[in-house]
Amino acid sequence: MSLRSLRSAAALFVVAAFFSITAHASETAEELAHRAVSSDPSTTNAAIESLRKMGYEGLDALLSQNRALIEARFAGNADPEKWKSAAYAIDKVARQKDAWASGLFWHTDLESAKAEAARTGRPIISLRLLGNLDEELSCANSRFFRSILYTDDRIRSALREEFVLHWQSERPAPVMTVDFGDGRKLVTTVTGNSIHYFLSPDGRIIDALPGLYSPEFFAEYLGNFPALVRQRFEARRPDRSDGRSLLRAPDTRFEAHRNRVRNYLLAKWRGDLLELGVDASKLPFVFRPATEPRSADENPSAVDAAPRAVTKMVVEADLLQPTPIRKQQLLENTSNEHWRALAEHFGYIGISDESLRFVRAKYDPSRSKSNEAFGKMTEKLIESVSLDTVQNAYVFHTQILEWLNNGDDSDLEAFNARVYSELFLTPASDPWLGLYRDDVFLAVEGNGTGGREQ
Repeated sequence: MSLRSLRSAAALFVVAAFFSITAHASETAEELAHRAVSSDPSTTNAAIESLRKMGYEGLDALLSQNRALIEARFAGNADPEKWKSAAYAIDKVARQKDAWASGLFWHTDLESAKAEAARTGRPIISLRLLGNLDEELSCANSRFFRSILYTDDRIRSALREEFVLHWQSERPAPVMTVDFGDGRKLVTTVTGNSIHYFLSPDGRIIDALPGLYSPEFFAEYLGNFPALVRQRFEARRPDRSDGRSLLRAPDTRFEAHRNRVRNYLLAKWRGDLLELGVDASKLPFVFRPATEPRSADENPSAVDAAPRAVTKMVVEADLLQPTPIRKQQLLENTSNEHWRALAEHFGYIGISDESLRFVRAKYDPSRSKSNEAFGKMTEKLIESVSLDTVQNAYVFHTQILEWLNNGDDSDLEAFNARVYSELFLTPASDPWLGLYRDDVFLAVEGNGTGGREQ
């Protein structure tokens, strides 16, 4: 081929590529959604990438186009091949496994999330987890988030409409396989924990919920944050002759909020223990009303009268004033039996109907198990979530709040490293996540490590 022919061919290629890109860019979300589930991998991947750049518009178009297939999946009779293609596309656009049930869009780059938060004025929820949120075997907590939190209509609506969502993996989730030798295997993850950080639009830590909570608690907590952030990042327009407006410098001090939450949780912990019959003399008196002086003969009952609703606790003014508190005394007087009783006492832990619908589809895809079996599983699930909720709220969350108010809330990475090291006890320095011990002999070559360095 002559040089002139080569140049002509190259020019034609450039022109063709230009028109191809232009045509692709002009495609609607609905057209891209159709292409995203095609049989051609290159076509599928290009459409998925374009839909992801559209954010919720692209995700919603994909969900809408596959609504009938999603309903068939819930019913247990979706066409396997069609479902595989649709679920893959939805998860890739959303960057969340099982996004067909949650409809949530997640950023995986924090700077991108901060840019969106700055544009919309919304706070950020940054999830840290073991494994990846868009994979089946991320850590257990994150799988429960996907199953019973993100599928709950109240939570899903709040997350979509009031927050910018971001997730980042701490490290791979350790996967355990039990091989029975006859073709049957059990595969799951072991150890690991997750945490939802609430960030201001500029990335400062406002609060954090470590571990798993009940849908009721999580939904109420979400309801308080948008207003809290807007109050500190709102614009004011002074009377100026040139008509220009000024933005008030962001008030990034969230100590008052953290103190209210911590005081409430410790007061509720103490009040619940008293209701369970723990001797009051073993527990410190923690709070007194801040608005009125207490008379000499008045009983110190402010703790017992502390507001019970999370929403009321967060949004009201400081009704309770802290006095020196010994959280250690609360821990020392909370036995295992008390924790189980507190789990029942803490509040309603029910799972919504829409979440149960997803749990059923995930637990029993072929609908082969009886309603009785599903009911028993659900009861155990609720018991487990109840215990997680009360322990995470009373022990872990109060510690988080104390650390935030006594340290730097602008360095997310440093704070997160402390959480995983000191609170979750899975420091980055331990490659085995506490699962390997040098002082235990397993009678296996390399002591079970496969020769890997310990």
